[in-house]
Amino acid sequence: MVPNRLSCLSPMMLVALCAPGVALAEDQGQPCTCVAQDVSSPSVELEADLTLFSDFRRGGISLTNGGPALQFNLEAAHANGLHGGVFASNIRLDGTTRAEIDLSAGYARDVAGVEVDLGAIYYVIPGVSGTDYIELQASFGRSVGPVDVSLGFAWTPSQVASGHQTNLYSGVDAEWAVTDSLSLYAAVGRENGAFGDHKLDWSTGVTVDWAGFQWGAAYADSHRAFAPHAAPTLIFSLSKGL
Repeated sequence: MVPNRLSCLSPMMLVALCAPGVALAEDQGQPCTCVAQDVSSPSVELEADLTLFSDFRRGGISLTNGGPALQFNLEAAHANGLHGGVFASNIRLDGTTRAEIDLSAGYARDVAGVEVDLGAIYYVIPGVSGTDYIELQASFGRSVGPVDVSLGFAWTPSQVASGHQTNLYSGVDAEWAVTDSLSLYAAVGRENGAFGDHKLDWSTGVTVDWAGFQWGAAYADSHRAFAPHAAPTLIFSLSKGL
């Protein structure tokens, strides 16, 4: 799936939506359900993956100047709803290859059948001053028939990296597990503020689990196609759970 500004609930994070002493039974590619679990089982679930993208886009804009990106993601979720994670990727900044490291934390819970996830992400580019910033996020998801739908918001408070301006990104995404190994998804977002002046972006794609890997292909675009590194493109990905 093409990364965007919103951190949607992963199947691992949904562990936090079950009460203590309850875990998630997951049939690959199918919705997770809460089942009884021995209380002696670990209350923290860990998940890690390594993904190669042909282009790293966030909000429709390439952060690698159209080049490839190798990304590592580690997530941990406690049965009480707390979760955290570390994300790392290469990016291109001022013509130089840099690393981006994102630290996230949040709290997820099921409220009247809606998966509510509130959290924050701290973006860090080591060795480059004035670029680190914090972003507050909220997402609300539920299943509509066979489709998982999520509405999300990411708000950046005024700080040095945002030029002392605020920024708001809002978006909707949907994913349909067609089979145990095949999923289709689509997303659309709108951004206004420090990082985008009423900018719209959208993407759609497919993922297939095969031979121990997840293979992906997506189309990403924005209405700022004339801007540098924002032209429509096809993005391919290869991911492996660790």
